[in-house]
Amino acid sequence: MIHRLLQPKDLPEELWLPSDEMLVLPEALTQIYKQMLESKGLYDDALNNDSDEGPVGGVSKEDTEKHFASRFSGSAARTQLSILDPHNELGNASNLFIQAFSGGSVGLLDIPSGAGAASIDLLLSVATLREQGIVPRQPLFVKLVSGDISEHARAYATEMLSGVSDVLKEQCIYVEERSVSWDVCDADSTTSVLHEWMKHAPDCREYFVVMANFSGFLQSQGKFQKSTPQLEEVFRWAGQRRSTVLWLEPQTKKVTENFIPRIRNWFASKLPAVFSKLWEQSSVPPTSRCNLRHPFKEYNPRVTLTLIELKVSE
Repeated sequence: MIHRLLQPKDLPEELWLPSDEMLVLPEALTQIYKQMLESKGLYDDALNNDSDEGPVGGVSKEDTEKHFASRFSGSAARTQLSILDPHNELGNASNLFIQAFSGGSVGLLDIPSGAGAASIDLLLSVATLREQGIVPRQPLFVKLVSGDISEHARAYATEMLSGVSDVLKEQCIYVEERSVSWDVCDADSTTSVLHEWMKHAPDCREYFVVMANFSGFLQSQGKFQKSTPQLEEVFRWAGQRRSTVLWLEPQTKKVTENFIPRIRNWFASKLPAVFSKLWEQSSVPPTSRCNLRHPFKEYNPRVTLTLIELKVSE
């Protein structure tokens, strides 16, 4: 039995409504998201979108805007679900987040970062837990490297992070971000993003990699084979830094029955000595789901999560 550092019964209503079994995005994230939508002229598009479906990402400004308006809140909520684990379904994931971001220096790599849903929700969730006195408020210095193919999405992420920096500083969380162009199908850009991570985050207490909502690109667009040499480089360097890696995907039939087995088989053949604890675990990845109180709509969308947890064996 895993000893939970963050007990479900202690989760604050600022992040989780137990009576409705519903996530609530951090208030600062809701505010900056609305501000960004309004400033980019996307609020009506987001409000009138009847679902959380949209493009899986892309280089163009149009694809970035559509993805930001339709999928940002769901992507952020998926990260929050993995941190809080309110139904105690995700093994050690919550502990890994809480331990890594408890204080000191952390080298965080967010790929593909998109508009920053994963890393910004992570930081603001930790800030909320500190504000509510649930986790200690120790000085935390985050050296963040965000990598994504879309310069427009990266610009959104940088602008949003700047907009919440004062909220983070109030909870002794200090973030220095580097934004890097990253195409997982391109070897040179992969080397560039990893080089920036090595240079920007030397000698940290913890190293942490978040990979979120990647299966749509890798599988639906048939890019898996072109991407695997670069992903292998990412995981080898993450292993050298003894990093924790959490890979977050939606809980769909395509992910659980096709993508996850494909990833596991690839790890077994290409990286058998790295993150070996993965192969000691069940072949079925942990999953969870709940509702999200939408930041500005009347309906409460369903958030689902399939998790791959990788940590180097001691």
